[in-house]
Amino acid sequence: MNCDYDRLHNLVNNHKTIRQILGHGVVDDQSCYYLQTLKDNVSLLTPEILDQINPVVVNAGHELIKKKELGDDRLPAPDRGARDQFHGRCDSFVVETNVEYPTDTHLLFDSVRKVIQLLIRLCRRHQVEESIKVSDIKKLKKLWRHLQKLKPSTSKDESKQASRRKEIIDAHQAYLDLAKELVERAHRQLEELEKIEGVDKGKILKIKDFMNHARRQLDQIDRRLFKVKRFLIKKKYFPFLNPIRNGSVKGKRVYRWN
Repeated sequence: MNCDYDRLHNLVNNHKTIRQILGHGVVDDQSCYYLQTLKDNVSLLTPEILDQINPVVVNAGHELIKKKELGDDRLPAPDRGARDQFHGRCDSFVVETNVEYPTDTHLLFDSVRKVIQLLIRLCRRHQVEESIKVSDIKKLKKLWRHLQKLKPSTSKDESKQASRRKEIIDAHQAYLDLAKELVERAHRQLEELEKIEGVDKGKILKIKDFMNHARRQLDQIDRRLFKVKRFLIKKKYFPFLNPIRNGSVKGKRVYRWN
């Protein structure tokens, strides 16, 4: 249905057909569901429970409508005589989602942020003094937001254009310098954690993976901005925190990167 709790709350209290499915008739038509009740009940509907419900629904459908009840003349010519075979039909639809544009600076911020967050959790679990703080994320985000607001000058004055270009480059350089410093500090902290007995190796590998993403983005931004190198779309990197975005269309050709 692709709806939120507010819409679901409205449907179960006002939609006549849905209320009839829920077992409400004319007598108890005034009874209503509270929003918190819906949230509590929907949260109980886990994927495991759905896996148990699906076979029951399918088997009930097979018992209700069987091809054995149909005559040979009602079946397609190739299927006549094969009454026990069932054919299914399915459909798909597009669901609206929030997709952020995957800029290089955004990907760099995401990767560094995840490195710091995971590293801090691991340090606190093993009671290790943190050499990197949550405040470092705020400092990096402040620089990132600043360079996001910088746009090329539309003035016809070449001196103003040159001044704005320098301002943009300086903002990117400050952003890259801080990101590099945080990655190096995180690397040294990670080396200390690896020496601890009983440390979660899975967490270590996950942090290293995000750290590799950060180093790759640092190199890519440096080459694109300061060395002015262009990249084919199939060689560019895309959001790694939301894997649903797994396709990009350029003209009539589709590139896959997952």
